[in-house]
Amino acid sequence: MHPDAGEAERAGTILGLEAAKTFLDIDTRTTVEREHWLTSVATFHLVRKEAVESVAPDRVGGREEVLVLPFLPLPDAAGARRILGDRKAALEAMLKQSADPDDVNPARYQVLWAESLVRAVEEKRSPQSVSVPVQALRINDAAVVGVAGELFIEVQLAIKKASPFGSTLVAAYSNGCVGYIPVAEAYPDGGYEVDHSYKGYRLLTAIAPGAAEKVAEAAIKMLRALAEEKDSQ
Repeated sequence: MHPDAGEAERAGTILGLEAAKTFLDIDTRTTVEREHWLTSVATFHLVRKEAVESVAPDRVGGREEVLVLPFLPLPDAAGARRILGDRKAALEAMLKQSADPDDVNPARYQVLWAESLVRAVEEKRSPQSVSVPVQALRINDAAVVGVAGELFIEVQLAIKKASPFGSTLVAAYSNGCVGYIPVAEAYPDGGYEVDHSYKGYRLLTAIAPGAAEKVAEAAIKMLRALAEEKDSQ
């Protein structure tokens, strides 16, 4: 996080102006380019876009599938209590050393997460899976895929490559966000997305391997189905 709020405002202004520029360039009509030659003192060559009647009917459609993605197994009660003990010890050590609050706060959160883990395991009420909605929308030759999670770039590229549409946008964080959905090959390496990020999403454990591939498979299946549907006005 940048310490200067003015820098955030500057970046936000740049982003907003770029979005406005893109919006103004969007043309939802069917157009052709017409050449015009104007002569006064000098001769000018102009190229203008003119709207014409579309030769193909507009096609609009949408589909949704709610995936049930399993979690990784939780530790047993003894293992959960050991994790809590380790997190508390780490926090106490930082407090004794008068550590910086920016370092202490994450340690406090680790303790809160571990306490939730112990309660869930001891009371045998931990969820086994999470529901993740996946949507596919089609507007003529463009498509949008929405997923309620943080996606790795490999998933997005796989969906775009397999899509039958000329342009396909994959949008994460759509209709909620359950957290990171890592690709299977990322699990052996661990790291933030696999080992830590789920705690920030109030999950007790990470989503199990194979979930990202299921998301890609569902999205591609829906896109292909939309491409095969009959015309709709």
